[in-house]
Amino acid sequence: MIIPAIDLLDGDVVRLTHGDFNKKTVYPLTPFELVNDYSEAGAKRIHIVDLDGAKAPENRQWDIISALIHETPVEIQVGGGFRSMVDIKRAIDIGATSVLVSSLFTDSPDQAKEVLQAFPNQVIFAADVKYVEDTAYLATHGWTKISERPAFDIIAEFVDQGLTSVLSTDISRDGAKQGPNLQLYKDLARTFSNLHIIASGGVTTLDDIRQVTASGAQSMVIGKALFDGDINLSEALKC
Repeated sequence: MIIPAIDLLDGDVVRLTHGDFNKKTVYPLTPFELVNDYSEAGAKRIHIVDLDGAKAPENRQWDIISALIHETPVEIQVGGGFRSMVDIKRAIDIGATSVLVSSLFTDSPDQAKEVLQAFPNQVIFAADVKYVEDTAYLATHGWTKISERPAFDIIAEFVDQGLTSVLSTDISRDGAKQGPNLQLYKDLARTFSNLHIIASGGVTTLDDIRQVTASGAQSMVIGKALFDGDINLSEALKC
């Protein structure tokens, strides 16, 4: 499944390079126009990241998120600073298909387990990784903190607690249009055969899409390459 990504900041559609708020590109379309364009091209699900919520959960753009869920015909998976049961429940209650959760898995593992039990199959572990000497570690809190334990060890802990989906990004590839880290997805698919693996970051060509699919990832999120016209969504969906 190809999942187009839309990042929202102050109501605008933006893309950040390497997650840096000082390196943002603002796009002229509204999120509603973009979601409708993607839907007409054949997308079944959209990946929405609330960057205001990522910076400060109290500033989450609930009105826009709710309107996108209720006024557009596609499934919406939402992320960006979801660190509490209250916010995760609210997102699901207003109709989000899935919620992406990251730092909760490292900061409050007991609460993360409660979330997995409360919302089976609706929580996606957003496992952003940074490589240190060929080992992947989790990058959390806006990529400012690195986990003490390897990422795969942490993922394995939650697979036993009901985790069913992981969206993984090699942060060195995000928004940089350098190609995806295929080895990351091969390793995830081989290690966690029962997980739904969602690739994210670095996909810029139709060949990248084919290679990611061959790596074992079942879905992939594509953002900047669609915005910049490097990939035509209708063609991508045929791969």
